[in-house]
Amino acid sequence: MIHHRTLATPGARRWGCVCLAALFLLHSPAAAEDERNRWTFSLGGGVLSTFDDIRSNAAVLSLTDYDGTPGDISDDSVTPGSVDQRQDDLLGRETSAEESQTFNLGVSYGLTPWLSLQVDLGYYRGNVSNLDTFRIDQRYIDDNFDNVYDLRHRTPFHDASVPISVGELQQVPLTFSAIFRFRRDSPFNPILGAGVGWVFTNLEESQAFADLNAEILRGLQRTQFSGGTLSNLQRITDVNGTQVVESDCSLPAKRLGSGFELLACAKGYAFLEAAIQAAKDEGTYYPGLEEELYQQFAEPLNATFIPTRPLVTAEVDDGFAYQLTGGAEYHFNDRWSVYMLGRYLATKATLRVRISDNGNLFTARPTDPGTETVQPVMFNLKEALIEFNAEGNLEPPLTQQGATLDDEIFIQGGDINLSSFSLIFGLRYTF
Repeated sequence: MIHHRTLATPGARRWGCVCLAALFLLHSPAAAEDERNRWTFSLGGGVLSTFDDIRSNAAVLSLTDYDGTPGDISDDSVTPGSVDQRQDDLLGRETSAEESQTFNLGVSYGLTPWLSLQVDLGYYRGNVSNLDTFRIDQRYIDDNFDNVYDLRHRTPFHDASVPISVGELQQVPLTFSAIFRFRRDSPFNPILGAGVGWVFTNLEESQAFADLNAEILRGLQRTQFSGGTLSNLQRITDVNGTQVVESDCSLPAKRLGSGFELLACAKGYAFLEAAIQAAKDEGTYYPGLEEELYQQFAEPLNATFIPTRPLVTAEVDDGFAYQLTGGAEYHFNDRWSVYMLGRYLATKATLRVRISDNGNLFTARPTDPGTETVQPVMFNLKEALIEFNAEGNLEPPLTQQGATLDDEIFIQGGDINLSSFSLIFGLRYTF
């Protein structure tokens, strides 16, 4: 969805004042001179506004919990089992490249009294803000002090929508244009131009974006120990409720031949059994050795399928561009003038935020039935719900079967096209 923004910013006003001051500092006005076979240098600055953004889908998205629980924390009144858990007022907040100052350097050569060829080099740097991340935390409590932690004794959901910065976006457009000028008999000269070029881009990811990925990786790598069982939970659900990643690997795993031999963590059970048997053969076995071995084997076994690289990615592409300009120039004499231009830059350059398989997530079941070789899960999502073992609940003495506890993070990414409009004020010198 495209939104237009006002250009009446302090940056635009500041550049306008600079150019107005030049009206009084330079010589008295004169008619526009013939620029044929002459070179002109221009330097200007102003403000740039990107049209596109990522609008929050908080009220229109249909997101289903992996366990089918109808919206425990949603403020939406919709059909149970098809609930977006975010607050609807997030619709007023979009992920966008901030409106910020831009600078421009131009060199032109006059072919005729009214036509020049011009090369422009611009620069923009601004923050990509308000990436929507929705966190859901829950904790078990022993409110009866009876050492019972179950679904009847848990804290309410704690949820928070945390907008973060993706990072600093840089754009350097290089364009070649034909510039048309009119009214040579007047110091006030209208300008029109059209051209093509290329937009060079770069994105420096923010610390908040890096922290988000670190939080997710810690959660997916977190091993929970309870009742003699180690487990590592990974679930990623798309907006349609489809589980893209479903991995709940537990140790001790089911023995081979019990129907679970294709589980990734089942590969490690043979090592555990061998270590236990070796201890018995050597006479070094003692009660509690199993639990120690579970913990010892947890990290290397988890390392076969847990992610180690960021799952949330932000990338920006360079792109071809068309440019249209329009404005006016005011001449003081045959060399100096000031100008004001509005510039529309249409480009295919795009910033993309994705939840992807860049993290090398592995599914608990192999893609090739009949083997124990697991393969990376391949996915590329704009929006996803990520679930993992909750921090602070790693060793709860749960007495109710299936009473596990998860933390969740919902991320809404998308695409931002970098087409933009800029208002530029500056000085020109012709020789």
